Amino acid sequence: MLYSLTGNVSKETAIVDLVSNANRFHAFFLAGAGDDKFLQFTSIQFNAQEGYSPSVLSTADYLEASIGVPIVSKTFTDTLGDAMRNDIAFYPCEVNCAGTVFPFYVGKILTYAQLVNVEISDFRQLTDGRKVLRFPRYNTVAEKDFFIARDQDYPHLFAASEALVSLIQVKGLSIGCKPLPHQH
Repeated sequence: MLYSLTGNVSKETAIVDLVSNANRFHAFFLAGAGDDKFLQFTSIQFNAQEGYSPSVLSTADYLEASIGVPIVSKTFTDTLGDAMRNDIAFYPCEVNCAGTVFPFYVGKILTYAQLVNVEISDFRQLTDGRKVLRFPRYNTVAEKDFFIARDQDYPHLFAASEALVSLIQVKGLSIGCKPLPHQH
């Protein structure tokens, strides 16, 4: 089974928004284009939205972002970073919440897999005939072993494996794990 990672906040709409250059960020972190040299000259910054507070951020190990990337704590990277090095590269970022800046890490997912089951997912057909994924349904079994992977056809989507969920639980990290939908 595949999972989504969630922050442990009571408000489901709590997200952080990217402040930095969205085009370069998207190209590098989601599309896998280019290299990380541009990060030498800029910092990655996010703003915490409603639902996050400084007290929540000071203990959070995972933040949900409005753009499809994992944002994790130093505790997460210290605890699991080495085990996950083949699946994800971490880059420092800052999250501003009510005027207080918190250090976090944004992950560039390196592993791609067929996560979405296109046979049972819901699509909307555009007037030009193209189909757009509306409600993804996920494969129940991954085609290869990974801790975290991005979908090879829909790179804005990513999922955690049962192996990662188990590690999160064993290490006691403050991260929620919800099974992704896999049937109609």
